[in-house]
Amino acid sequence: MNVFCVPTHEIDRRLTLFRDALDTASIDLAIIAQTSDLFYYSGTAQSAFLVVSKTGETMLFVRKYLPRAQRESPLHVIHPVRRFRDVLDALKPLPHTRIGIESDVLPVQLWQQIQASLPNTEIVDASHLIRRQRSLKSVWEQEQIAHAAGMLDEVFAAIPDWIQAGMQEIELAARIEAFLRVRGHQGFLPMRAFNGVIHYGNVLFGSGGAVRGPFDGPTNGAGLYPATPGGAGRGRLNPGEPIFIDLVAGYNGYLADATRVYALGALPDRLMDAHARSIDLQNMIVTGIERKDEASLVYQHVLEFVRQAGLEDRFMGIAGDQASFIAHGVGIEIDELPIITSRSEFPLPVGSVIAIEPKFVFDGIGAVGIESTWIVEERQAKRLMRYPDAVTVI
Repeated sequence: MNVFCVPTHEIDRRLTLFRDALDTASIDLAIIAQTSDLFYYSGTAQSAFLVVSKTGETMLFVRKYLPRAQRESPLHVIHPVRRFRDVLDALKPLPHTRIGIESDVLPVQLWQQIQASLPNTEIVDASHLIRRQRSLKSVWEQEQIAHAAGMLDEVFAAIPDWIQAGMQEIELAARIEAFLRVRGHQGFLPMRAFNGVIHYGNVLFGSGGAVRGPFDGPTNGAGLYPATPGGAGRGRLNPGEPIFIDLVAGYNGYLADATRVYALGALPDRLMDAHARSIDLQNMIVTGIERKDEASLVYQHVLEFVRQAGLEDRFMGIAGDQASFIAHGVGIEIDELPIITSRSEFPLPVGSVIAIEPKFVFDGIGAVGIESTWIVEERQAKRLMRYPDAVTVI
C-alpha cells in the first residue's frame, strides 16, 4: 500500500510548539479528539484520542483502525482502546491538575466523562492554542496548499470548454468534480464550524448566485434538496448571466479556495463594473497586509471603498444577509484563522495562509467577485492562483 505520511520532523515540530504553549498556559496535558487537530499533531485521522503532556509524554489511543494509525503516524506510543474511559484511566498516573480540551468542538458527553473520571481536575479550553498554532503554516504545509491551488488553476482553465447554454448547474459541477477527483482531490473538505458542511464549492448560474441559505458566506446556492440547502442545483444557464464558480481543492489533507466568474456572452455593464471593483478590493487588501496594517483597519478601508462605489448593499451578500468577513484562513479546514473582520485587531502574521474574497451579490441577478489563496510572507503576500482574475467571456 502506498501510504502518504506527514514527515516526522513536521509532527515533532508541532508537538514541541504545542507543549511550550501548554506550559505557558499552565496546562498539564491536553486531550485531542477532533479529527483535524488529531491529524495535525499525530499524522493520522483514524478514530483516536491524542494525549499531549507539557512534560513530553505523547500517547495516541486508537479505537479504529490501529494498523493504519501505526503506518501513518510517526508517534512511538500508540495503544489500542475500546472506550474513551480507557484513555482517562491511562491518564491517572500523569500530572493532571489542569487538562486542556477542544471546548469549541468536543461533545459535552466526553467532557462529562472527563469530569466524572478525574473529579479533582480543572478542565480548561485549549482550542485557542491549537487554532493559533495551526494558523501559521510551515513550508511543507504551504507546499501542500500550493499543490491544491494548482489543481484549481487546471480546472478553471478547462471550464470554458464545458460551458453550454441550457446546461444545469449540477451538470457543470459534475464535470468539475470528476476533473478534480481524478487529479487527486481528497473529496473530504473539513470545516470546524458546528454543522458546517461543504462539498467542493458552489457552481451557480445567474440568479442562483443570489439564492440565500444557511452557509456563512457571501453565496449559498439552491442545492438539490431541503436536506442539502446549498451548492449547485438544477438552474439552467442562459447567455449573458454570470457563471459563479467558487471551489475548494484538497490535497494531502490541505485546502486551497478560489472563485472565478465566467459568462456565455457579455455581462451587463454593472456586473462587469462590480467585478472590476472586486479586483481593486483584492489589491487593496493585499497592500494592507503587506504594510502590516491591523486587519480591522484593512476591513474598514474596504468598507469605505465599497460605500463610495455605492455597492454596500451588495457587498458579501444581499442587504440584511451579508458575511462579516472579507478573508479567512485555510489549511486542514476551510474556516481557519486568521480572519479579516471589523474585530481582527492585529496584523496578519507571517506564515498565515488566507483566502481573500471580495464579492458582490445582486438580488435576482447573480454574483460576481474574486477569490484566491495567498501566503503571507515577510515582505509580501504571495498569490498561489495563476488563472486570471477577470471575467472569462466565452
